[in-house]
Amino acid sequence: MVISVANTPGDESQPEHVLAMLHRLRQRTDADIAPRLTSIPAMRGSFGHMLGTLPPNGARSTVMAAQMGITKQSFGERVRELEQRGWVESVPDPTDNRARLIRRTAEGDRVRKITEREIGSMEREWADQVGRDRYDVFLSVLKELGDGPDGNG
Repeated sequence: MVISVANTPGDESQPEHVLAMLHRLRQRTDADIAPRLTSIPAMRGSFGHMLGTLPPNGARSTVMAAQMGITKQSFGERVRELEQRGWVESVPDPTDNRARLIRRTAEGDRVRKITEREIGSMEREWADQVGRDRYDVFLSVLKELGDGPDGNG
């Protein structure tokens, strides 16, 4: 199969470049995962990402914001929303009493486990659709490209 990088002039069909394909994949991901997470009220992808990337013992907001590629202010807004849901808490950093750590609560751990389980189920369905070997190659290529040419992402 040959995939065109750019449509020919006058071609009004959906573009087939990588950004368009990634956008459609993101739309499919959202459509496939949403019905699986109905037991978690007002769940959003950014909440799942944050819960999934927080280390077990917590992390400083500045570190997490940089890791997620968002501003400290945006991260702070998400923290407030997750605190209201009882999924995270802010606690003193034992290594620096001036700083605070954001960490998951027991409820946040429960939500994270549900989310991870449902993502795994979705991935198994996708692997069944395209075949396990092809899906494994797909994941490997995504990781390699995401890590960048120097392997450090």
